[in-house]
Amino acid sequence: MTINMEEKYDITTDTDGDGLPDLFETYGMPVANGQVLFSDPTLSDTDDDGLDDGEEVIMHIVDDADEVKAAYNYMYHYIPDVFISDNGGIYFEMVADPDDEDTDGDGIIDGNEMVNITADPRYDNLNPVISDTIWSLFPELTDPKGVNQENNAVYIRVDEKTNHITIKTRILFDDDYNNYESVSKLKALHEQSKDIINRIGEEYTLEDLVVDGIEQRWGGEYMGSIYDFYPGMTVSVTVDVERLYEPPKDPTLHYTTVHCLSSRGRAGTKGGMEIGKNKEINMYIFGSGSLNKTYYELVEYEAVAAHEFGHTLLLSDAYPDANSGYAPVSSTSEFKEIYYNNTGFNSGLVGSGEIMYVEGDVLGNDIEMMLVGYSEGEWQRFVPSSMYSISEAIKEPQIYIKRTVISTKYYIWDEKQGFLECTKTGEVL
Repeated sequence: MTINMEEKYDITTDTDGDGLPDLFETYGMPVANGQVLFSDPTLSDTDDDGLDDGEEVIMHIVDDADEVKAAYNYMYHYIPDVFISDNGGIYFEMVADPDDEDTDGDGIIDGNEMVNITADPRYDNLNPVISDTIWSLFPELTDPKGVNQENNAVYIRVDEKTNHITIKTRILFDDDYNNYESVSKLKALHEQSKDIINRIGEEYTLEDLVVDGIEQRWGGEYMGSIYDFYPGMTVSVTVDVERLYEPPKDPTLHYTTVHCLSSRGRAGTKGGMEIGKNKEINMYIFGSGSLNKTYYELVEYEAVAAHEFGHTLLLSDAYPDANSGYAPVSSTSEFKEIYYNNTGFNSGLVGSGEIMYVEGDVLGNDIEMMLVGYSEGEWQRFVPSSMYSISEAIKEPQIYIKRTVISTKYYIWDEKQGFLECTKTGEVL
């Protein structure tokens, strides 16, 4: 085929061997949406996104003039003669912009959108020219017939165009939530407790501490990795607590009752595994465990509130007592899907790790487990058993630890044989 019989153009020289002639990389490649794309004829991957320029812009040389016309649609009459002849021509198909590593601006580089680099099939069909967000990746959350409904005690609202999530929750406060004598028994000796006072003021109630603990621990920004969401994604979360002091008049509106009790006891949540019902959380100012020999620090009280709130988000406990003595080993990976310090159980301090184990930090994995839970309507577990699997949001291969008075042993989970003893690094013994 001859391209533009009246002129001669060099459409064979391809210095960088990327499949696109230097002529077009330099002077531009028009595509059907009206853009003209450019790339460096001396670099096979101009934007360094892992895709050759010829993979991001596909050049078609055809013998059918109608095919060229159909490809360019309304742009056809604006296409330079070099691309068209009476018996055919050249047209370009845009897969991604060869001069922009993130064509759609969603934070994920184009090369990683063409091939899923994680073990999660949810991310199999990313598109380099359409922004991929929580809205598009978790369509169950916006399904009118799904389990995530606005009348739930907890409702997960996702923004359509950004990766912003709002956890909306109704909390009915009961018992001593505004009793000054009760809240005054809590200690404020630790620096993190003092930080709380600086944030919420010196006149606060147990109610204020519960809300602050939930908002501060669960809110924030979470970076994607090969284990959590997807590399390049940044997910932001805010918590919107609607405070109630009597049940809603509308009986279809569900809520969580938080009993702020001025006594000693073990905090707990009722109804956490069920979405379409009311829930209850019992909060105490004095813990029941052997390590709790005095009233909580403010930071500990907030940590307990955030941990118990995690159950209303469909997250199980990760600590051994709730899992037949087994617990996930803290991650040593640079991506740290599930991690916690080993300085003691229930530290409650910001920076100590997994909120559902040591009552420290909400991790990206916790947010993803919440999204999966409210997509499927299923309780999300950290440790497997003969009856239940771990959450599909947990993608890092897991090793479990079991401590007794006389030994510490490690295990992996086999779907057929159950827990198998192994080394610290996962080799079966």
